[in-house]
Amino acid sequence: MQVLCENCNAAVAAEDLDLGRNLAKCAACGNVFNCADQLDGVAGGAELSVERQEVGMPKGIRVFRRANALRIVRNWFGAKVLGLVFFCLIWNGFMVVWFGIAITQKQWAMAAFGTIHGAVGIGVAYATLAGFLNNTTITVMNSLLKIVHGPIKWPGNKEFKAEILQQLYTKRHVSHSKNGTSISYELRVTTTDGRDEKLIGGLDKQEQALFMEQEIEEFLGIEDRPIRGEVER
Repeated sequence: MQVLCENCNAAVAAEDLDLGRNLAKCAACGNVFNCADQLDGVAGGAELSVERQEVGMPKGIRVFRRANALRIVRNWFGAKVLGLVFFCLIWNGFMVVWFGIAITQKQWAMAAFGTIHGAVGIGVAYATLAGFLNNTTITVMNSLLKIVHGPIKWPGNKEFKAEILQQLYTKRHVSHSKNGTSISYELRVTTTDGRDEKLIGGLDKQEQALFMEQEIEEFLGIEDRPIRGEVER
């Protein structure tokens, strides 16, 4: 399908489309217009295919290629982990003092009250340790895509048959709290049975997600097509 200029009805070239903002520029008459209605008319999965800029390998990513397999390893360690270390030390340091006072003075009600907060501290310490030690390993073969987090156990391990993978894309995730706004990135996949699932979340840099998207699609021979709401490459 081609996008046609609303002013002169000329066909708009792929390089003159801004799919992230649903804008098109006509080279014939110079008209810039919103092309969302024309893109909406593209039936499931037949979106316009455009040439996207290649993404170089970012920091924290290692790639191992063989003829029949691709392995991508992402290290978890980063600025967020350092922030978590500070929070972990403050929180658990406070809880050590709390329980120390409660036990030495035999304040059992005080100790019981601190149990929930102590459990939170253990969870924070576990997450901090995972941040230092863990990697996410994506293994791609002609018949399988597998995601494993480790060596510290962590939820989110997944496995897909390669034949059902339709399109990979990167999505920006914005979280609002009283402390401000934080932005992270997700690598997601659409499947032939209608699912839209998160493969990996919590990425600090969009380049990591875009690079993994690019490498997996190239290995599996998936033609890259725009997805509404994705991060542009």
